[in-house]
Amino acid sequence: EAEQALRLTLKMREHALGAEHPDTLESCYNLAVTLGGQKKTKALLLAQRTETGRIKVLGGAHPMTHDSRKFRESIEAELKQQSAK
Repeated sequence: EAEQALRLTLKMREHALGAEHPDTLESCYNLAVTLGGQKKTKALLLAQRTETGRIKVLGGAHPMTHDSRKFRESIEAELKQQSAK
C-alpha cells in the first residue's frame, strides 16, 4: 500500500510542481527508499534521479543532496553485492 501511495504522490507532484521541484524530488527519494527496502532494482534509478535533481536545484553541498548521494551509493553497493553472489 505504501508503494502505491508514494507512486501516486510522486505522479501528482510531477504534474503540479514539475519534475525538479524540491517536493517532487522528496517524493522520488521516499519512493526510492521504499523500493530499496524491498530490494527492487528500480530504487537505483529513482535514487539517481533524486541525486541529479537535487544537485541541480539545491547544489552539491546541500544536506539533502548528500543524503541522496549516500543512499544511491548504498543501493549500488547492495546491487553489486547481490550480483556477485
